[in-house]
Amino acid sequence: MANTTYQYCIPSLLLGLTNMQHHLKLAQEHCKKHTIHESAITSFRLFPNMLHFAKQVQIGCNFALRGGYLLCGKQPPKMDYVEADLSDLIDTIERTKSLLKELSPEAFHSTIDQPVRFNLRTGTQVSYPNGELYLREYALPNFYFHATTVYNILRHNGVPLGKQDFIGSGSATIHRD
Repeated sequence: MANTTYQYCIPSLLLGLTNMQHHLKLAQEHCKKHTIHESAITSFRLFPNMLHFAKQVQIGCNFALRGGYLLCGKQPPKMDYVEADLSDLIDTIERTKSLLKELSPEAFHSTIDQPVRFNLRTGTQVSYPNGELYLREYALPNFYFHATTVYNILRHNGVPLGKQDFIGSGSATIHRD
């Protein structure tokens, strides 16, 4: 029997991370084509009180790791982040994907019906009654919030992205006339 928690978690996160990598590669091309220094993108924020672009990528990766690892009953690994340029952020996404690919579907059985508990950086303790609710109500929404913010910052800065770039192709075959 397939583990639906794994199926809804890992493939979704991997697709979202792959799409985010694609967005960053398009941003690199955009910067080269228009002679824009990459720091104009990596340090950009849509509002004065929000975190800058590079942090949005990093936090998206953190939520992906936390989502997968906590659902396996493990603590997510600590990532050392480098914010020098878009290539560094692309590498961060690749490392995140590699770590998620190491998680086996069988490991997800341990938390499907068990509480999932963790602490926020603020010290606040959060507890979900089970892994499914944690995934549905916390892990995936937080990941997609930051993935969407990354997409929106790039769109705002003129990177040619469309809806299909955000969604990606996943398992679909796309035929364009």
